[in-house]
Amino acid sequence: MCLLATIGRCDAIILVDSSSTHNFVDCQLMKKLHLLVDPSYRLKVMAANKVQLATQGVCRSVLWEAQGYQFSIDFMVCPVKGCDLVLSVQ
Repeated sequence: MCLLATIGRCDAIILVDSSSTHNFVDCQLMKKLHLLVDPSYRLKVMAANKVQLATQGVCRSVLWEAQGYQFSIDFMVCPVKGCDLVLSVQ
């Protein structure tokens, strides 16, 4: 399922993924928004296509809004294809 969200002054497409273990933000969006990255927390993750990716760190307490609700969550930074954010449903 995809949602339209707002982060800062940017619109973003969120993929809600029930099989994802973490929340992810695309590297390009992270740079565009000038989000601070904590590089000390990195992971190796496996994408749906079985490709292993290394995250660049974590952006903590990112404020975003969707459908009139505001949220603040951490996002791991890595290349994301087809959307701007991946939201884990745990």
